[in-house]
Amino acid sequence: MRSNLARYEKELKVMFYKITALLVIPFILGTIGYAVTKNVSLTDAFVLTIESVSFLSDRQQGPAFVVQTLLIIIGLVTFSTALAELVGFVVEGKFKRYFKEAKHMDTLKKLNNHIIICGGGRVGESIADGLKRLKEKFVIIDKNHGIINHLENKGYSVIEADAMHEEILEEAGIKKAKSLIVVFGETERNVLLTLTAKEMNPDLLIYARSDSEEYNKMLKKAGAIFVISPELNCAQQILERINKKI
Repeated sequence: MRSNLARYEKELKVMFYKITALLVIPFILGTIGYAVTKNVSLTDAFVLTIESVSFLSDRQQGPAFVVQTLLIIIGLVTFSTALAELVGFVVEGKFKRYFKEAKHMDTLKKLNNHIIICGGGRVGESIADGLKRLKEKFVIIDKNHGIINHLENKGYSVIEADAMHEEILEEAGIKKAKSLIVVFGETERNVLLTLTAKEMNPDLLIYARSDSEEYNKMLKKAGAIFVISPELNCAQQILERINKKI
C-alpha cells in the first residue's frame, strides 16, 4: 500500500518523463535528419534544428527542406501536447495536492508522543473530536476515501491507507507515538493490528474495540491495555436499567 504522496510523486514523474520525451524527440530527429541531408556535423545539425523549431532558420533546399517541414510539424505537435499535459496537471490540481501532501508528510515526521487512531468511522471520529478538545496530537488512518475526506475537511491529520501495512504505521510515526487506538468494525483486524503495533513499539499503549468476550481476551493477550465492546456494553446497560425497574 502506497501513501498519497507516493502516488502523486509517481504521477509527477510520469508527467515529467512524458514531457521530456515529447520535447527531446524533435531535436533528435532534426539533428539526425540535417546531419544526413546536409552532410554537416551533429553540432551544426543540432543548431539548425534549434533554429527550425524556433522558426528562425532560412528556408532549406532539397531533402533538407523536407526535414525542416517535418521538424516544424512534429515540433508544433509535440510542444502543444507537452503544454497540454502540463496545463492538465495544473488544472486538475495535482501540483497543489502534491505540495499539500508533502507538507502533510513533513508534519507527520515531526510528530512525537502522539496518538494514532486506526479507523475513522463514527467511533474513531468521536475519539478524534474528544482528543481535539483535550489538545492532544493525533493522526487518523483509514482506507475509506469518503471518511478520510470528511475528517480532512474537519482539519484533522489523516492518512488514506490500510493501517494493516507496517509501512503505513511507520509513516504515522508509530515508533514515536505514545498510544494507539484501534477501532475498526472488524475485530479480527483489530487483533492483528494490535499484534503488529506491539511488535513495532513494545512501549505503545493500545486501546482496542471488540465485539465479543472471546476477542476481548485475545486483544489483551495481543497487548491491548484497555478493550471496549460497545455492543456488549450497550446491552449490559439496558439490562441493568431494566433490572432496576423490576
